[in-house]
Amino acid sequence: MKKTAALQHSAGKNRKSASLVLPFPAYLTIALALSLAAVYAHVRIAEESLDYTGQLAMLDRLFDLLLTLALLAAAFSVGRAVVRLLGAGFDNLAEEVAISTMVGVGGIGLAVLGLGLAGLLRPVPVALLFLALSVACRHELVSLAAAVREGWRAVNASSGAHLLAASFALLVALLIARAAAPPHNYDEAIYHLSVTKLFVEQGRIFPVHDNWAGNTPFLVQMLYAVCLLAKADIAAKLLSLALAVITAFGIYGFCARLLNRSVAAVALFGFF
Repeated sequence: MKKTAALQHSAGKNRKSASLVLPFPAYLTIALALSLAAVYAHVRIAEESLDYTGQLAMLDRLFDLLLTLALLAAAFSVGRAVVRLLGAGFDNLAEEVAISTMVGVGGIGLAVLGLGLAGLLRPVPVALLFLALSVACRHELVSLAAAVREGWRAVNASSGAHLLAASFALLVALLIARAAAPPHNYDEAIYHLSVTKLFVEQGRIFPVHDNWAGNTPFLVQMLYAVCLLAKADIAAKLLSLALAVITAFGIYGFCARLLNRSVAAVALFGFF
């Protein structure tokens, strides 16, 4: 009797927990609704004022985050396609994510730089560029989805992996809160974003006579230009942070390949 009651109780709990899990179309609908709301909020705020402090501000930050994720997905897809053409392989997931994304950042940066030198640093040419890249690298979205699934399995592989992932996620969350503030420090206010903003306003890349550092643009600044074209300077800061996190993944993968995963975990946090 007790065993039967226990089994019934366990089955009841399983049915209750299963009922709390939404089907995939429901999650997709929620994500689409939030994305549309974020785009609407960003357009409204961009039309009103840079000093907007109303209820739509949180949705505007969501737009920044979504734009950052979209750029990272594009960079991974482009980079993974290039690496596949080169016939290179990876020892672990961290290597795949880091190397593919950074190669993609370089490739997209060169493409946007070419548009800028041609005087085409405008919303329509840049949008067409990303559309062309999306079509050309559409099959790599499968690799991206596979990487996400593999990463999720690795995080849930053991209690130690849970602890490591949770600790690193907490660190990244604190850094995101810092990056979500408006640009204010020296590098971003004087050079990285201000000079890039001049390029965006002129629709081209040109010699800067009053800021010598502006004459040596890095390729990552071309992705900042994409963010500024979308009137999302905070997205540029979030992108910079995301690339730092991906660099840490690369260090983790390097240490895991040549040393061991314990050293890799220390290096992952030590980078910050």
